[in-house]
Amino acid sequence: MKAHRPEMDFSKLDNRFIRYVNVPSHLGVIEQPAGRAVGVGQCGDSVEITLKVDGERISDIRHLARGCAFTIAWPASWPNLHGIAR
Repeated sequence: MKAHRPEMDFSKLDNRFIRYVNVPSHLGVIEQPAGRAVGVGQCGDSVEITLKVDGERISDIRHLARGCAFTIAWPASWPNLHGIAR
C-alpha cells in the first residue's frame, strides 16, 4: 500500500524546481556505467542513478526517477549543482 500524498501547492515553489519537475534533465541510463545506484523510499518512490567517470571527475550522470515531483526534481538538479554539462 502506497503512502498518502497530500496535494501540493506549487505556487510557493521556486521556478527552478518547477522546471526540474516539468523538464527534467539527464534522463536515462548510461550503458556500461562506472557506477550505479538504486534507491527506494518508504513511500515507494524510486531513483536509479548511473554515471560515467573520466579520471577523477564525473563526466555524465543519468537518472530514472519514478514518483512524486520531489523525487523527479531532486536528481534532475544534481548535474547543474555539480557543473556536469549535458
